[in-house]
Amino acid sequence: MQFGLRKNKKVLKKEDKMIIVKIDFGDYQLNVYLEGDYQKEQKRLGDAFEEAMYKKAIAQTKKDGWALPPLKRFFEVTE
Repeated sequence: MQFGLRKNKKVLKKEDKMIIVKIDFGDYQLNVYLEGDYQKEQKRLGDAFEEAMYKKAIAQTKKDGWALPPLKRFFEVTE
């Protein structure tokens, strides 16, 4: 998702908060951009934050029509 493009009738602005989930498949990496405030979500979810964001990122890729390969995955959540 890029800034200024319409996605689901909402225009993202540069100051909008995003959570980035980097999914590493070994040979390539997929960055999934989720709407939300990293600090607030981390505080709300506590220890379950990274796993919850990973699951949300996988759900978003399926919703967007991506088919992820059945490879071993590593992930990192950043802001």
